[in-house]
Amino acid sequence: MGTRQRGISRRSALIAAGVVGAGLTGAGFGWYRGVPRQVALRSATAAFTGPGSRALVDTADVAALYPGSRVLRSAVGAERLLRQEQEWFATGADWTLRPGRHADLLRCALLDLRVLLLPNGAALAGWSSPWRYVWPRDAAFAAAALSATGHLDDACRVLQFLDSNLPDEGWLESRYRPDGSGTPDARAKQLDSFGWVLWSAGQLAADWPGDAAELLQPVASLLRHCAAGSIAAVDNEDALPPPSPDYWEKREFTQTLGIAAPLLAGLRTAAKVLPMLGSAALGTEATRAAYRLQTAIHGRYGADGYPRSLGRRARDTSVAFLLPPFADTVHPDVAKAAAAARFGMARPAGGIAPGESWPQDGVSWTPQTALFGLTDAAMGDRTKAIATLDWLSEHRTSAGSLPEKVLFDGSPADVAPLSWTASTVLLTLAKLRKLT
Repeated sequence: MGTRQRGISRRSALIAAGVVGAGLTGAGFGWYRGVPRQVALRSATAAFTGPGSRALVDTADVAALYPGSRVLRSAVGAERLLRQEQEWFATGADWTLRPGRHADLLRCALLDLRVLLLPNGAALAGWSSPWRYVWPRDAAFAAAALSATGHLDDACRVLQFLDSNLPDEGWLESRYRPDGSGTPDARAKQLDSFGWVLWSAGQLAADWPGDAAELLQPVASLLRHCAAGSIAAVDNEDALPPPSPDYWEKREFTQTLGIAAPLLAGLRTAAKVLPMLGSAALGTEATRAAYRLQTAIHGRYGADGYPRSLGRRARDTSVAFLLPPFADTVHPDVAKAAAAARFGMARPAGGIAPGESWPQDGVSWTPQTALFGLTDAAMGDRTKAIATLDWLSEHRTSAGSLPEKVLFDGSPADVAPLSWTASTVLLTLAKLRKLT
């Protein structure tokens, strides 16, 4: 299980110096000139308190959980809930049940996804109240992770929830209430959702041993909508999508790679899956749009080293969205830019910040750190991928959940569990399995 760090461990210092975990970070403490930020850990995990009910569990109350579970001993029908959890875990892919270096990390990440998944398919970003909503981006990753680990029925329910909230026209909402009653506020819509949903559907299709068309038919309307929206977004003179909030969750006035790269991944997927669903013409349009967008990205963003914002220099995690498993091949200039971004985003505890221009507050973000581990695994670099997983595993909460942030001193902070990080870790483990 992960433990909360009280100081800068020797391992964290070595990782930050680039001695351990090659590829995680590449800078020592000498470059760091920021003021360390203190962020409280909201909870150690979330757990079932009864059939259909959940609660956050504080660090001091972790002993109240059944060991290795997300069930409180005091829960209503605790023994039955524990049995159901064990049975669910046992239905996963065979490789998820084997002992190994990251077996506990895998189990905890899977159980966190389960506790954050509601019966109607609402895959919540977290259980802390501001995160207790369904972001299409996070949900898409959760669906892909559930599929990769053998829980395909659950993965399908996640996409079906998004399909049930499909608007008649326009972009998907930035987030949805878990009961499916719409959006909780007037937060700006986020265009990258189209790309992530399509990419996720492609992952499910690849994992399914049977007829992929039969699997995806229940969400065909969702996929057509996302494809058409993506095509429309790049149907302009420069073939690039307009400014939109992305995973940074802030208003944008310039075009960002955080939108363009996911749309490219989605359009490539749409070109493959739409013909299976009887939409060959739309699939052909997606192919053409993907080619135009790819050319524009490598021409316009590539000219400046693939920065976050068009016409600027600072890179961010979105350069990783141009690498496998979001792309079929490795573009050498993208790989070079990703390595530079990783160096520029390095933080003292051993992880990375979302971008090179992010505040120098010493905070590592686990979703972004995990994403680079996933690209390493997808490109066949076991050493770097394992180093990233080791770091993430060592910086979990005392209940084993992956937090959103890790502070300068190695302490887990803010939200735990966090769906996006858990999903990305599981996808990384699935990729590593295929390398053995």
